[in-house]
Amino acid sequence: VEFGEDALNTFNFLRHDAINPFVPVVYSFQAASHIVRSMARVYGQWQNAECRQMAAELRGLDSMGSGRVPLDKFYSQPKSANYVFSESTEYLQQIGALDEVGDVKPQVRIANYLTGPSNCIAS
Repeated sequence: VEFGEDALNTFNFLRHDAINPFVPVVYSFQAASHIVRSMARVYGQWQNAECRQMAAELRGLDSMGSGRVPLDKFYSQPKSANYVFSESTEYLQQIGALDEVGDVKPQVRIANYLTGPSNCIAS
C-alpha cells in the first residue's frame, strides 16, 4: 500500500502545477499507465537489490564454497538475521532446492532456492 501511495504522490508532485487542488483528481488511462510503469521499474530495482542481498547472505552460510548450505544451518539463523529461512523441506524439494543425494546431510542449493517462485521474482 505504501509503495503504491508513494508512486501516486510522486506522480502528483511532478505535475503539481497542472493539478487544481480544489477538485478531485481524475486520472486518465495514460496517467494510470505511466504510474504503473514507474512502479514496476522501481519495484524491479528494489527486488534486484533484495535478491543480491539474500544471495550474499546464503553464500556467507556456505563455508565450503559449494553453492550449497547445510539444511540445519539454513534453518538455524537467529531471529535478528536479515533473513530467516523457514520454507518447509517439502517446498524446498518441490522447487529443486533440496539436495539429499548420497550420505551427506541434506543441503539447500543456493541457485535453485533463489530462483524459486517466492524469491527473486523480478530479477
